[in-house]
Amino acid sequence: MSVPPDPLPQDAADAPSQDAADAPSQDAADASRPAVPDHADTVLVPLANPDTAPELLTLALAMVQRDQGRVIALVVVLGDADAESNLDRIDAVKQIVDTVRARDGQVRMEVITRPAISVARGILDATRDEGADLVLLGVQAPTPGGVAIGTVTEQVIATADCDVLVYRRGRHGGGLEAITGVVVGVDASDDARVAARTGVILGQGFSKPVDMLHIRTASETPEEAALVMDGALHGLEGEERCTRRIVEAPTVAEGLRSHIEHTRLTVVGFHTINDLARDRLGRNTRAALDTMRGPVVAISRPHRPAGTVQAVTRYLKQLRPRLTDAEEQSLVWKARLDATLSTDFVVTCIVSAMLATFGLLLNSSAVIIGAMLVAPLMSPIVAVGTAVVDGDLQTLRRAAATTGTGAVLVAGTAFVIGLVLGPETPTTEMLSRGSPTLVDLGVAAASGVIGGYAGARKGIPAALAGVAIAAALVPPICVFGLALSSDGRLAAGSGLLFVTNLVSIAAASAGVLLWLGVRLSRIGTQRNRYVRFILPALITVTGALVLFGLTAGTPDLGAIQALVEDTMLGVEVVSVDTIGPDGTVTATVRSDGPIDPAALQAAADRVARDYRGLELRISVQQIIEPGS
Repeated sequence: MSVPPDPLPQDAADAPSQDAADAPSQDAADASRPAVPDHADTVLVPLANPDTAPELLTLALAMVQRDQGRVIALVVVLGDADAESNLDRIDAVKQIVDTVRARDGQVRMEVITRPAISVARGILDATRDEGADLVLLGVQAPTPGGVAIGTVTEQVIATADCDVLVYRRGRHGGGLEAITGVVVGVDASDDARVAARTGVILGQGFSKPVDMLHIRTASETPEEAALVMDGALHGLEGEERCTRRIVEAPTVAEGLRSHIEHTRLTVVGFHTINDLARDRLGRNTRAALDTMRGPVVAISRPHRPAGTVQAVTRYLKQLRPRLTDAEEQSLVWKARLDATLSTDFVVTCIVSAMLATFGLLLNSSAVIIGAMLVAPLMSPIVAVGTAVVDGDLQTLRRAAATTGTGAVLVAGTAFVIGLVLGPETPTTEMLSRGSPTLVDLGVAAASGVIGGYAGARKGIPAALAGVAIAAALVPPICVFGLALSSDGRLAAGSGLLFVTNLVSIAAASAGVLLWLGVRLSRIGTQRNRYVRFILPALITVTGALVLFGLTAGTPDLGAIQALVEDTMLGVEVVSVDTIGPDGTVTATVRSDGPIDPAALQAAADRVARDYRGLELRISVQQIIEPGS
């Protein structure tokens, strides 16, 4: 239940006498409400305590489809060591499931064991992977200080995209086998309507009578209370088999306690974990969990608008492994740590730069891969994306400074090595990183995606993200350092590639974190609002500029062909080959006589002038007639 609604206007109290006029508006109101639950197709029941397992499974059987539904008993283990130490618990759960299955063979039941980094993450991943539409959680029986919801339950309620049903045993250990009926707390909220439908389902499952109970306080007239009851139950499937009761009490909590016997199962609704913990449901649903003597069920249903687009959106959300609040906090803490410049970061930057530079000079892919494994640049760049999403300006500054310092160290190391050992001509490995293309942009974006995903999902090996990101960063910086003193064009190309990769990785990692459900910082400071709205826009603009630079920096081969034909009159341009990694383009021409060297030089000069120093090579095919 939720807070009793504000008193209705006087004309609303007269509404029952205008049935014909008000029927369409009532139907429209029902259509605009979120859909109520039905029997679940798949119920997931996490089991940690074998003592409460039979009741939870019994409750799941009452909520699931009888003919085609299934109940999944989930045991979460925290790694192999935890699985070995909990073999007895796993075996006990399997025996309980076998006993319940023998008692009711209509529903398919199974036991799955899932390793995870945390219990909440294991439940959420199993919910998504198994396609569960209802998660059934048990909480501790009430104590004088109140019922203990627990952090696992809180995280699942706050994160799950499906219905969550919380069950609390009777105050004196009374279980479901002793209940004589079901009572649903009803008010004017959508949550109460969801609870009413759940109560009807449970009444059918247990073959027990169902009472719909509305607590009328002094601020509410009998007519208004009747309207609330009618509105909550209007068009609800199965409501005709329920008994309606309106009772008066000083408060809703007192009414619940004094008018519900301890042998009844009480059903109440709530919307979010914040509601369950405090505010409006702190007076009603939470009061029921804390003080009711009999067993209590509280159900939460995410808002689910109707429509095809909304249905597709819900399906996509189920595929998304949303992070819990605890995982978000851990991610933010890790970003703050990765954003800090340390001795280890400096040392690994220098070593990776040395390896990558030697690999470039030797033209050795194997040595360059070794540098990728050592490079530490992934951490501060992903921290930049995390800081943007979280709105943490201080972490953003630190991460940006650490990234910049790492880039300077790598480029400086390569520059020094180039002064001593630099080759006369660039190697193929160097040239391949001097002409950025849209493919390079795609590589960087994919690296940012896996970097952000691996940082948020602890089960993904960190080395995978490190290799992917380092592959898109360290070699271009080293090429930039090597070419800085000898080849300005190569240095400019590799520098543009580095900037492209840097921006793309930061933006992609921020995007994947948003997709995983990381919320912006709730600290309402002006600086955080600045980071929240301005920085994503800056990243977008910078990415657009880099993309423009990539496309604008690629000469049009057709235009080059036209230029050569215009300059070298009397020759046929056969083809213009794709621009090579060394910044040259080859034009193949055909002529039936000698070509003036001045025309050749004029064509090369025009290409170099119009395309920023691009080198033109001309391959001549001379036509020789027989006998000439």
